[in-house]
Amino acid sequence: MGGDLPYLTKLIISLSNNFDVVSYIAIFIVFICGMIHLYYRNDDSYKKLLGSLALRLPLIGNLVQKSYEGQFCKLLYLLYSSGVPLISGINMINTIITFYPYRVSFLGIEEGIKRGDLLSTTLKQYGNLYSTKFVTLVSVGEETNKLSDILLKQSDDINGELEYKFKQLGSILEPVLILVVGVLVAIILISMYLPMFKLGGTIS
Repeated sequence: MGGDLPYLTKLIISLSNNFDVVSYIAIFIVFICGMIHLYYRNDDSYKKLLGSLALRLPLIGNLVQKSYEGQFCKLLYLLYSSGVPLISGINMINTIITFYPYRVSFLGIEEGIKRGDLLSTTLKQYGNLYSTKFVTLVSVGEETNKLSDILLKQSDDINGELEYKFKQLGSILEPVLILVVGVLVAIILISMYLPMFKLGGTIS
């Protein structure tokens, strides 16, 4: 009848017709990213960049930070309560926790303790990795000679907090995913029905 399809309909049809091309492009991009990761995975600058991005991600960044802080507390408690010297314990943890920002902090903490600084003093230098509450509790533990108890309690508190935040994140993501799927379905349905709505105007 000489009419033209709505733009949204033409866009959906074009994506459908070229779906194989889009898929190949997506696979190629994933392949290139994987190759870049394999090539640079041992490069300090690359690991520093990935670590910085992970810590800055909305919602996820705080969970990453809390998770590694909890691991640090638990491991240091197990080692320190077993009679392992603090410097040796930090050095051993550095071989277990491989997340680059924390590995850098462990080296700085180890150097600080060797200079005679307190553990809490060295932790303050890495405020983006260790919370103020954790640093304060470590300082109290050092002053009262109850560092092991403090580390155990903080580890349990962080694990409980992480469990709560993961449940909270799940309750947020579920409706968001449903909403995203609903929007996609709505766009496809609208694009398919728009020509029918436009047909009346085309005929008249």
